[in-house]
Amino acid sequence: MRKLAYNDEWILCACDKYNSFRELAKAHNERFGTNFTRAQMKNHASLILGVRYGNYWYTEDMEQWIRSEFPKTGSAEEKVQMFNARFNTNRSEHCLREKAKRMGVTLSEEAKAEFKRKSAEHLVWFNTTVRAKPIGYIGRPSNGYLMVKTAEGWISQARYEYTKAHGDIKSDYVVIFLDGNVKNVNHDNLMAIPQRWQALMTAHKLWSEHPIITKTAIEWCELFEILHCTE
Repeated sequence: MRKLAYNDEWILCACDKYNSFRELAKAHNERFGTNFTRAQMKNHASLILGVRYGNYWYTEDMEQWIRSEFPKTGSAEEKVQMFNARFNTNRSEHCLREKAKRMGVTLSEEAKAEFKRKSAEHLVWFNTTVRAKPIGYIGRPSNGYLMVKTAEGWISQARYEYTKAHGDIKSDYVVIFLDGNVKNVNHDNLMAIPQRWQALMTAHKLWSEHPIITKTAIEWCELFEILHCTE
């Protein structure tokens, strides 16, 4: 079984030093040589340890900076660079702009014009690259998962291959890789399970590189639900 070692003591002590589960996972991986994703860290830290904060967590100093600096002359790109340098974070331009919007803080007219110009450039790029790809094109990797362009839009290759082989998937189900390899989209390596089972397997460290063990873990989830979630 794949070795997934969370250092719970470190997580509880360090969680207040970081602004998101993504940053917490990155720090944990660097410190202990693990490879947890943001989702895995969020599931474990929130479900097992009770850690609570979102991806858009801000301190009072951060909010004060936004009120005083965000409206000044300059582009949103420059603002987010200043913000990240000031608070040692890795916020995106969209993240900071949305936070300022919720606080009722707006950009200068110059920054608004710059944002509109970049948005127009991005739309041209999107129309001539991503949107122009033919149906069936495989690419546009998302968090390591390959995507397939369909008539309805982009979906993960795993979900595409599973649906082609087994039919539609329920809305609350996810497709998993029985051997843990996200690039192995062979039909016999894919399985659809409820999202809640995915979180349960992560919380109890049941993921494995061996398909038989993974299937056994899924059967355990089903039994766990029958024993603990029935009225």
